[in-house]
Amino acid sequence: MVTLRRRVVAIVVSLIIFISVTLYYRYQIQNALSYASRPLWDTPEGPTTIIPHFYALGLEPSPAVCKLHGVEPRDGTREVWDAVLFSTELDLLEVRLNELDSVVDRFFVIESDRTFTGIPKPPVLGDVLLTPRFARFRSKITYQLHPGRIPNKGESPFNVEREHRLAMTKLITSAISPPLSAPPLVIMSDVDEIPAAHTIELVKKSSNGRVGGEVGGRRWKSGGPGVRWHCSFCFRTIEEFATKMRGYSHADRIGGDMSLLDPKRIQETICSGRDIFNMLPEAYTYKEMFELMHPEP
Repeated sequence: MVTLRRRVVAIVVSLIIFISVTLYYRYQIQNALSYASRPLWDTPEGPTTIIPHFYALGLEPSPAVCKLHGVEPRDGTREVWDAVLFSTELDLLEVRLNELDSVVDRFFVIESDRTFTGIPKPPVLGDVLLTPRFARFRSKITYQLHPGRIPNKGESPFNVEREHRLAMTKLITSAISPPLSAPPLVIMSDVDEIPAAHTIELVKKSSNGRVGGEVGGRRWKSGGPGVRWHCSFCFRTIEEFATKMRGYSHADRIGGDMSLLDPKRIQETICSGRDIFNMLPEAYTYKEMFELMHPEP
């Protein structure tokens, strides 16, 4: 009888521990199961047909080069406008401006006084744009401070991000005036998604040219090295890593595990090349998943 009672107690205690651990780490467990099984049930939503990008130093986007990419040369010229939402990425913004200055006619930048998750963030860009660091780009930049807000209880930060992007659309629309002979070509992306200047030059000279999107009724994406760069966590300080982890729309990936924000852990993660949230890579085949888990140095 005593032995049976001990077994029952042991089972009950084990269940309590199991349920407690499961509830505490429910987000991490959910993510692990979801990402590990993604190749079985999900397919990529974005463009899947890759347009190879052919480029060599000094190669101009001539009619022959346009034809090589499957597009016709564009008649006349159109302005190119670059529109980004800015948080704290001053270094990346400077890299972006230097890379695209030769091919972009106007830059539009929106900054907020709060992150997408509602954390107060003192605006810095308005003053920084007046410094010598950004002097050569100043005449091309249209800057707007957009008031942020705290998401309602249970509301996704993506709703707040969507409001910022809508504000950008309105800003761009208000800048279009009759003197333009044709609508501008607009690059809308995050600061850390930087297309190469030669890629935009090709888009500028080609009809129906896109870096990614719909071309001729089909969805495409450009491919090949040097077409563009995406550096989600390229920061100078550990503090900036933690700020983005807590403030951007994917902040739910922290999942209540505040140890992810520990500076020592972030530094070790950077040096080892692991995912900043300790998550499996977002992949749609297991081959791709294993490749992303063990990237080449």
